[in-house]
Amino acid sequence: MAREWGIVSTALQEGKHELVISGKEISEMIETVGLDQRIYDLKKLNFLEISHTCLEFLSEDISKLSNLAQLCLTSNMLKAVPTSLGSLHCLRSLDLSFNNISMIPDIFNHLPNLSSLILSGNKIQNIPSVQGLKSLHEFSASKNQLTLLPEGVELLTNLAVLDVSYNNISNLPKDLFNLSSLKSANFSENSLTDFPANIHRCRKLNVLKIHGNPFKDNRLKRLSVDEHSPTALLAYLRRLDETGSKKGKKANDKNSSLKISTEPEEMNNSITRPPEVTGISIPHIVIQRPSDDEEYQINQTRSVKTGPRPYIVACTVHGVEFPSETKLKAFLRAQENWHRDIGQMRHHATLATHDLQLIRFPLVYTLKEAKSFLIHPLNRSVNGTGEAFLRQLVQEAQLDRKARKQTKFSQVYRYLNVLDIESAIASNVFSDVLVPIVVDSTPVVISVPPLTNSHHTRVGYYCGFYRLLINYNNLDDYQSKIHFLL
Repeated sequence: MAREWGIVSTALQEGKHELVISGKEISEMIETVGLDQRIYDLKKLNFLEISHTCLEFLSEDISKLSNLAQLCLTSNMLKAVPTSLGSLHCLRSLDLSFNNISMIPDIFNHLPNLSSLILSGNKIQNIPSVQGLKSLHEFSASKNQLTLLPEGVELLTNLAVLDVSYNNISNLPKDLFNLSSLKSANFSENSLTDFPANIHRCRKLNVLKIHGNPFKDNRLKRLSVDEHSPTALLAYLRRLDETGSKKGKKANDKNSSLKISTEPEEMNNSITRPPEVTGISIPHIVIQRPSDDEEYQINQTRSVKTGPRPYIVACTVHGVEFPSETKLKAFLRAQENWHRDIGQMRHHATLATHDLQLIRFPLVYTLKEAKSFLIHPLNRSVNGTGEAFLRQLVQEAQLDRKARKQTKFSQVYRYLNVLDIESAIASNVFSDVLVPIVVDSTPVVISVPPLTNSHHTRVGYYCGFYRLLINYNNLDDYQSKIHFLL
């Protein structure tokens, strides 16, 4: 029988409504003494997070938490989902992302209040009907093994965000245009050869990503490259939809859908097509080892092997310019998307970019106590110790959480949990917290993954070349992280 945990005892005594258990210490407790089953007696809970642990199974007793509104089980090692989750009628948010789940039981028939369902990063091949999720606003099942969308997804009229990228989906429902609230849809990196042209009828749709599919239509392939501006893509789909209606559909068949299945040159020559997308170019990339005289070198100390980021990989990128604020912001957005998707909210990997001209080699990647180094954090006005930076960040995080009336840290503050910092927050003593840092030869701390870079080495306008530093916590993930980056 699992030993009693102090954090659960406290929650029971105080009648807490929220409980967050996460990280290395919790994982070790699960591994040695097992999950404290009294968690399921916390009947006042409306928010429960168990994340970044070695937890493999969750008891069917989860149904006892009848007031639960938010359940976050991200980044564990869950192999199965308890069927009793389907009885949590108050549930509004369910996050099962980045586990080892291969099957989802039929649990979505009685969750009328569920507005967010996150299943990304598992091994799921089939998702049961979601027709009953009338309140669903966000649905993400990216990075799985799906071949079809779940039954009933086209009936979710409140759905605004749909992400099924990086699967094996070969067909889409013809009635997706019924998703009247849809604003963002991501079907990229699947096995689609055709695409329902009538999706343009989703009037609120302003983000449509379909790149990385083996479309038969060559023009569609070209248009899918520019994922940041779907205007031309939607115009092309609208033209195809209208043309299909004229070529044999009845005039009163307003719900008709033409699927793209022929090469453009096989279509009626009288079709007036939208103009080609201009300004889109695929960059010419050459990857090579540094020459002997460049002397790019990073020395990694043994101490980092015991920290949250045991590994580092780096490269230099040349010939890149950001001539305007818009271009630079687009690059930074892409970096944050990488952090969210590939880096799994920075818990698995962090991507740092620096102006190469402002770095002095060799670099040293090491683990230091927060009191022992200085850092000028990105976009902050003062230089100070790592201890002062952590204390300020925690204070800001707590104020931000209260202002937003949230139960956990948001924005950059959420990444504090990657460090082993829980006891430091409780005692308000940050001097001895071990922090991974990258130091150049001057010596200046240029990076504190996963929290910040140095303001001094930040990438700015007209930066012709920069350096990428990727810190990650699992050697097995290295190739996949680099693959998605390139």
